[in-house]
Amino acid sequence: MSWFKRKKVAKQGTFCYCPNCKNELISSGSFVSDEELVTYKCTTCETVTEWLFDAPAPILWTVDGVEVEYKPKEEML
Repeated sequence: MSWFKRKKVAKQGTFCYCPNCKNELISSGSFVSDEELVTYKCTTCETVTEWLFDAPAPILWTVDGVEVEYKPKEEML
């Protein structure tokens, strides 16, 4: 039996990557603000992104102030 208790380390469960340089934004200290959208400024390339965290998974909403346009995949035959 150990006399010393180990500190519990929180494990990161969500990952968001910079669309330009692929830097992981949450663990790299890129957080800027949390309002309606969560804003990150990449510590590597300084790209500013806004994410919607209200969905089951984070959705990239804007990149440097420009709204991201998602296109539906073509129907499979």
